[in-house]
Amino acid sequence: MYVVIGLGLFETNDLTHEYVQYLQGKELKQLTLTLAQHIRQALVNKGREHMHSEWIECGLFELSHMLLFESSIKTLYGDIDPLSFEREYRIFDSNIHVLMYPYPTFIFKQLYSSLIKAKQFLIKQLYERQHHPHDQDQLDRTRSLFVKFMNDLMCKYPEQTVSINDIGSFNLALLWSAIGNTIPAVYWALFYLLTGPTATIDIIKKEIQQHLSLFIRLDIPDENNDYQLDQLDKCVHLDSAIDETLRLVATAMILRRCSKDTKITLDAERTLLIKKNEAIVLFPCASHYDSRIFHNPFQYKHDRFLPANLNVEQKRSFLPFGGGKFICPGRSMAKNTIKISVAFVLQHLNIEFLNSDIRTPPLAKEKIPDFQNSRIGYGIAPPREERRIRYSFKQ
Repeated sequence: MYVVIGLGLFETNDLTHEYVQYLQGKELKQLTLTLAQHIRQALVNKGREHMHSEWIECGLFELSHMLLFESSIKTLYGDIDPLSFEREYRIFDSNIHVLMYPYPTFIFKQLYSSLIKAKQFLIKQLYERQHHPHDQDQLDRTRSLFVKFMNDLMCKYPEQTVSINDIGSFNLALLWSAIGNTIPAVYWALFYLLTGPTATIDIIKKEIQQHLSLFIRLDIPDENNDYQLDQLDKCVHLDSAIDETLRLVATAMILRRCSKDTKITLDAERTLLIKKNEAIVLFPCASHYDSRIFHNPFQYKHDRFLPANLNVEQKRSFLPFGGGKFICPGRSMAKNTIKISVAFVLQHLNIEFLNSDIRTPPLAKEKIPDFQNSRIGYGIAPPREERRIRYSFKQ
């Protein structure tokens, strides 16, 4: 794999088998359980904050951010205070695409001084909170083994090789990779379900109630959660709905360097010659919109990815997390994050769009999701416009 440190890419294939164990099996289960506890607490806190309000108004994307920003960071980094750097994260996240622009340094500093300050602030905060905490024992008890392993590993190198800034930059890259795509993914999953047919959302609610009712309750201790979490895989309609969302909204591009001269036949009349060492950009998600593979590719069908509805070519062409040896190592945690977030929302919140016309256009017409164009290619792009909602807690 490639670990992002600052603006450089350091090939570390020898680490793959070491760190990936912390994102699979029992460690994945523990990460998911911890995340669920934090999401549960976020909803409880929000309910207490608005206990005298029947309805709470906000944006659907803001609701997704509220669920996952603090919850995901605490799941990975332990007992720290994410809200103390939320403002800087928002600046960084909304401008992350700018970091790839080939601006001269002096122009970049003039145009994006707030982004530079926010990035450096986050790098410093994430380093200090992992390596100079107020309570080391509390941090070790609450942070994930994955984050501990990676930080301990980098600290073994001399500072001339891996600097303090490099370690902080790695943690910022990890933080963004954990929530920079899952928050938009939860938004789009909820958007398609809430604007779709009532029958669809009823099927998924019934499935959640049948398999996850205890796991996502707000008012009981986490006694049976180990067993309940195992039921997550039985929510096949929820899983299919999320995969269908990812098919429509995943837009990650992959950068590679050609290892030898290669000729690709495009059709009967055209060939493409790629020379050794040339940089190429792949867009695997183009197959998601290929009508030869997915019928009516611009239409949302919640049951498209049910096992009985999939063929071999569709399975092979579904690449929201990339593929091969460069596939996203955190893909299972990302899917679990989206699933339990949607489950908590559908189980506990009544949601209404403030614009009553919103239920009609997106699904009545075949239409590409209304992305922020500047974020296409970086994973899952946020919506171009926020959708205003109001929500209340179910009794």
